[in-house]
Amino acid sequence: MVLGISTVVITIHQQNITLQQRAEDRQLARERRELEKTIADEKCEQEYNISAEQRDISEKQRKRGLDIQIQQYRNTLLVEYIREIGQMLERNQGSLTNNTIIATLARVQTLSIVRQFDSHGKAQIIQFLYEAGQLTASQNPLDLSTADLNNMNMNSSISELPMNELSLAGVQLRFCSFVAQVY
Repeated sequence: MVLGISTVVITIHQQNITLQQRAEDRQLARERRELEKTIADEKCEQEYNISAEQRDISEKQRKRGLDIQIQQYRNTLLVEYIREIGQMLERNQGSLTNNTIIATLARVQTLSIVRQFDSHGKAQIIQFLYEAGQLTASQNPLDLSTADLNNMNMNSSISELPMNELSLAGVQLRFCSFVAQVY
């Protein structure tokens, strides 16, 4: 009888150990699934962040490329404008305003190109026309009335040459600076 009771006790004890082991195995499996899910979520978030950073970098590169293309286009426009105005000056004894047709062509070209430039490019155009003697009050200046020269900063484009008698009658000049730096 003792042997039978021992067998029953051992069997019950083994069943309890087996049940406890199963519960521990289930708990470990649950914890492992949660850990794997956490790792997968973190990996997904990292991949998303990397992808977002790559998109940002690509967008910045694209914008930089466009900025470079725009600047190259503007440089080409400026060179072509200076060449054409220079030819007009050569053909008209250094004056764009002696002939009304030439004055109108120069005005239209200048107003057209000014619209396509930022404040620095506008300053370069004004400096070119001034140095070519086309914007001085004493020499029948080129009519640039209605030109939008707002926010133009002549500080960066002014050479050591002062712009005496600069004539910009009728142009829009809000928030502009014409202060020359003295060295």
